[in-house]
Amino acid sequence: MFDDIEYTRAEYADIIDLPHHVSKLHRPMSMEKRAAQFAPFAALTGFENAISNTVDQAMEQVDIGYYASLLEMEMNEDVFRE
Repeated sequence: MFDDIEYTRAEYADIIDLPHHVSKLHRPMSMEKRAAQFAPFAALTGFENAISNTVDQAMEQVDIGYYASLLEMEMNEDVFRE
């Protein structure tokens, strides 16, 4: 790990100790605006709703399939009783 740090430092030795650039044209960005740039964002807006809807639909199909199989079993039992 420390070898990597030393290698990186050596690789950028010509620029690593240069002073930080401060623009003469632009004022520094406020902390609030700077923080907003790095705040998490919803790249997939609505994705959670889509997943939830898909799960709901799948569960309905499972329920329908379950009850249909129960009904079919019940009907088969009636046929065998006759």
